[in-house]
Amino acid sequence: MLKHPMLKNARVVLDLTKGERPLLIASVAIALVMSALYFTLPPLAKPILHAFIDGTPSEKQHALGQLVVALAVLNVVQAILGSAQSYLLSVAGEGVTRRLRRLLFRKLIALPMAAINQMRAGDIASRWSNDVGIVQALATTNVVNLVRFAAQLVVAIGVMFFLQWQLTLEAIAAMAIVIVTANFAMKYLSTSSVRLQGLRANALAVAAEAVANALLVKMAVRQDYVTQRVDEKLGETYDLAKRRALVQATVIPVVNTVALVMFGAILLLEAQRVIAGTVSMAELGAYVVSVGLLATAAGQLAITLNSVRQSLAGLSRVFAIMRMPSEAAHPGDACAPAGDIALEGVSMRYGSEGEFAVDGVTLTIPRGSSFALVGPSGSGKSTLLSLLGGVFEATSGTITIGGRDLRTLDLDAHRERIGYVSQEPFAFQASLRENLLLAKPDATEDELLRALRAANAQHIVERLANGLDSEIGEGGKTLSRGERQRIAVARLFLSDPEIVLLDEPTASLDAQNEMLVKVALDEILVGRTTILVTHRTRMVRECDAIGVLLDGRLVEVGTYDELCAAGGVFATLDRLQAGEGMLPDPAFTTTLEELHAPVH
Repeated sequence: MLKHPMLKNARVVLDLTKGERPLLIASVAIALVMSALYFTLPPLAKPILHAFIDGTPSEKQHALGQLVVALAVLNVVQAILGSAQSYLLSVAGEGVTRRLRRLLFRKLIALPMAAINQMRAGDIASRWSNDVGIVQALATTNVVNLVRFAAQLVVAIGVMFFLQWQLTLEAIAAMAIVIVTANFAMKYLSTSSVRLQGLRANALAVAAEAVANALLVKMAVRQDYVTQRVDEKLGETYDLAKRRALVQATVIPVVNTVALVMFGAILLLEAQRVIAGTVSMAELGAYVVSVGLLATAAGQLAITLNSVRQSLAGLSRVFAIMRMPSEAAHPGDACAPAGDIALEGVSMRYGSEGEFAVDGVTLTIPRGSSFALVGPSGSGKSTLLSLLGGVFEATSGTITIGGRDLRTLDLDAHRERIGYVSQEPFAFQASLRENLLLAKPDATEDELLRALRAANAQHIVERLANGLDSEIGEGGKTLSRGERQRIAVARLFLSDPEIVLLDEPTASLDAQNEMLVKVALDEILVGRTTILVTHRTRMVRECDAIGVLLDGRLVEVGTYDELCAAGGVFATLDRLQAGEGMLPDPAFTTTLEELHAPVH
């Protein structure tokens, strides 16, 4: 069991790099070779320094030539190896990024709607771009640099022990002091990295919301308000980033100063030994070169560790989503049964507290019939529809289809039998063909055109320059709202569902588009179990049965004629929408408050 956080993080990083391990192993090998090449300098330095100090002029000239050739060869080899390593790390990094973003998206799309509804688009975008980019560095460059500079540090200490073991012990003690000094600052930088990423995501979320609702902002003349909100979030981000930058800018000079003082003291002691004749100048020079390599390795290792801490902050934000529970799969019979839909004492509320959105609903909808749910806004109609689609689970009670509890059915198999049209028509930024193929990926062109004709949308293909292959813009913005809704109806036709859920399909349409959509639906819905959510009573006249919801409770059930004759809530709603019962007649005064009052 991996209990220590660092070990768990290491395992996660290893899992992320499983497809790129050959590239990373090659990069590590190159890094080790590059480090080994650096350590040819101390052995070369000692005889060259000896020749410069004690040699003849010709020996000094020869030593100088050796030094120039050695440095030139070393730089050329290092450049070649560095270029190869850079390429390998770039390819590996892109692979890791692709894998992590794929995993993140699959998790996001698999989350329950309750979790998705609580997320902000800007925060998701920040984790997708910024945090994943940071993790890319952790899984590639940082891993290689950790191995490289750690190995370089170990080899440097080994060479120093070989040259002067007593002085090396003193150097290690000095290095420990430097590490302890730096560690305090590194902890702060790590903690602040998590907060900084969160603040940046929050600022992005606020800005994205304002841009997405730009029309509302402009019409309300609230540009200054949303600008102030974004400025406040950016100010919080800036203040923390400034404090963090101050610590980061201070810690390196402080650490370097401490290191210089400690190593300067050690070299001063060694100089005394040179004066005393116990150590030669050549030995001291070789040792100084080794100390320089040690200092370089230690400094680069400290920078890498700081980068690792920041990357772990990004990793924690990404995996905060990855650890969230996915939507319950309900593994069960892949061939979900056909039959009546029955609800028995079904209640549901959002969260563990608060009022019930649906409260004790008991209802049976025969297979192949049409059933309408009518009621004021906020009465629980759409929530009940979501329960039937398995989007949410009932807090209490049972929903059965063909006698089988919905919670025992395979959720995907259940949804494949359902066609859904919402109040807000939506289209993906793709071609018209691709938007239709969402419902039936293997549909032929004839099937697509037949579906468009069934949805009274054939004119859309005729007016678009490239027909079915025309791009319809982000959210289908090149189409009118009515056209987008008819595309949704065409998808419904293609999917050929057994159960159809309609959530206010014409609520936002004008009279002409409402009529066209209604005519199309009347043709398509024949013989299918249909549940229609609407607040327009004129839409439900031909339904087999109608249920009236009020404050989450089912207060009336019957046909259109039966409910009108009963003179209850539905009859009142129908008369209000028809323009009746609105005169100041004391014999009939109905207010919204009375409509929401309990019905006995």
